[in-house]
Amino acid sequence: MPDENVLSLLPALLREIRDEIRSTRDEIHATNTRIDATNSRLDRMDRRQTEAEMRFGTAIAELIAETRKLHNRIDHVLTGPFGDMVRDHDEWIQHAEPRITALETHAG
Repeated sequence: MPDENVLSLLPALLREIRDEIRSTRDEIHATNTRIDATNSRLDRMDRRQTEAEMRFGTAIAELIAETRKLHNRIDHVLTGPFGDMVRDHDEWIQHAEPRITALETHAG
């Protein structure tokens, strides 16, 4: 049989254990509250990031489409009648540059 001194300490010891359990439960509750708040912020950030990715994806798709249109227009210009004119001008410039340089050298 336990000593009477030990038995007299038992209620106080049980109260301390109970108080520590309550304190630990309160700390766990506070931690859970902070975790819930953090999860909520992460969810909002995830939604914003997804929305931004969607906007960027749409903008890139539009940019690609516009670039293709521009490419087709430039291609049409260069392969159509304007292309012949551009090539003719380019050839004229190539032949004229040495003569202009010679004139500048002679005059200067």
